[in-house]
Amino acid sequence: MTVGTTLVGFGSDGLGLMVSKLSSEARAVIRKAAFLLTGFKRRLFLAKVAIEYFHASPRQTESILGFNRRAVARGLQELEAGEPIGNTPENRGRPRIEPQRQEQVQCSRAMLGSIGTALQWNFADFNFNDIEL
Repeated sequence: MTVGTTLVGFGSDGLGLMVSKLSSEARAVIRKAAFLLTGFKRRLFLAKVAIEYFHASPRQTESILGFNRRAVARGLQELEAGEPIGNTPENRGRPRIEPQRQEQVQCSRAMLGSIGTALQWNFADFNFNDIEL
């Protein structure tokens, strides 16, 4: 694998921005390694590649290697934090009923349970012939 650098332009600070020129073989190896990883580990790997070869630029990483820019940016944030950001599956879906509401539901179920047993019909004892139409 060969890695070289070329001067591309000037940043706002007046220093030249360096962009890594990776060989097609190196790109293929990096893409294969990223393909084998998932989730937090993959984003961490993408962030380290972006830092090492593209000066932590998600845009350049996307344009040269084809990775998702948001995944690279999130990986950089997670690398700084040291843990996954916003990985909260308990916050997905329909929100839970508040605890006091759960108590009300349990109380009403208990009341309806006692009434429901008193109102149950026994259709075997019911005589349909007594009904006048």
